[in-house]
Amino acid sequence: MYGDMTFKLAFTKVTISMGLMLAKTAEELCAFLATQIEDSLELHHPEHYTTIVRKRQTPNDPSIFEDKVFQLGFTFSFLVQQLQEIDKRVLLVRVAALVNDTVSRLMARSYTASGKTRKLLGVTFDTGTNGAHIEKLANIQKPIQGKSTSLQLEDVLDSHALSVDDTRTFKEIANSVVHRAARLSSISLAAIPIHRGALNHGTNDEPVDIGVDSSVIEHYPFYLDMVYEGLRAILGI
Repeated sequence: MYGDMTFKLAFTKVTISMGLMLAKTAEELCAFLATQIEDSLELHHPEHYTTIVRKRQTPNDPSIFEDKVFQLGFTFSFLVQQLQEIDKRVLLVRVAALVNDTVSRLMARSYTASGKTRKLLGVTFDTGTNGAHIEKLANIQKPIQGKSTSLQLEDVLDSHALSVDDTRTFKEIANSVVHRAARLSSISLAAIPIHRGALNHGTNDEPVDIGVDSSVIEHYPFYLDMVYEGLRAILGI
């Protein structure tokens, strides 16, 4: 980050296996993440990785490497406290910030977007939908206490022997589900600006700026168009 809405980014995408998704303990996933951190350091910061190797070779050397520690920002959907795997690998990395992915999306968009208005909302559309917005503390009330309810889902579709008509039916059902999901997404996106009065600024023509991180929008054809369609149907937008 250069402080002028610009930045330089180096990244690597890695697929999480189904075995890790179904792992019985958090340690397995955290070990995988620590390995990815190590691989990234070796690839993008070879000098720092050389220091890591030296540290491993001299484990009893006191604090000589403290000024070499990297500050790591980590985004995750849930609160986690698991640093043992990083320490096991002597990565010389300290988790300086642990941020929810929607909060990080809001922060990133606030940094890169131009305009005078403050960024309002950061959202994620993936396996679930999550969002973060700026709100006054006075407006935040204590949530209702009680046990959360759960639904038991049963697999009622047998897809082993499908005809052409069956596949067309599945496609229509899938399109209906996605269209409904896009409408629900547009409702959540519209609710916050309306709630905050972000659209009632008189002659201010600046658009409401929303940062979005979504594999659904990235990979599902026309999903974003369906979200805009839903926004246009909402009064006050």
